[in-house]
Amino acid sequence: MPKKQATFAAKCVFGFALLVLFFAHLDPIGGPNPADRATRTIPQPTAVQPEFEVDAVPFGEAAGSGPIVLLVSDASIDLADLIDATGAESKSKEPKLIVTIAMKNVGDGRAIQYQGDGRGFWGTFRLVDDADKAVQLAYFGQDLKVVGELKHGEELAPGAAKEHVQAFEVPPRNAKYVILKVHLLAFGQPKNVRFRIPAEKIKNFPPTNDAPNQ
Repeated sequence: MPKKQATFAAKCVFGFALLVLFFAHLDPIGGPNPADRATRTIPQPTAVQPEFEVDAVPFGEAAGSGPIVLLVSDASIDLADLIDATGAESKSKEPKLIVTIAMKNVGDGRAIQYQGDGRGFWGTFRLVDDADKAVQLAYFGQDLKVVGELKHGEELAPGAAKEHVQAFEVPPRNAKYVILKVHLLAFGQPKNVRFRIPAEKIKNFPPTNDAPNQ
């Protein structure tokens, strides 16, 4: 046999022997050998933290994570100002809880791109009453948005401040407070914040039978 062919055949035999040894180390299903499993340390899962374990921030105080800082600046029961795709403005037929959230990018490195949506994309803004029952986001139809609502993809430059207006259904009349829950993932931060809004800080609450500003 020529020398080159003999060398090639020897390499093939050696490679085949390595494959045999490798597969002999595996289970029939292709996993590690059971004898080795007993000696390996299997990492234990970490405890899953409650979604909103952080304490609620008092009304008028700021909270945030990283470069984004938020503050509930206003809350009132009123008719919502609406705008459609053509720019025509109108008002909602019934009063809603209108919450204004002031926010600022306190970082100096890059702009923050808002990835949330006032209609509940990623559940950015949620509201519960003092019995921990959900207060639904107000919905005005596919073509209507609340005036002042941040748009998905809108940017907040370093040092810049903006306001976001969010509309909810009216909480129960006997609610002593509501909690606004904000997923900061919409601002690029893997944390959440909560804001406590006392009933006495909500203008026109509890609402009368007549809608305000009609």
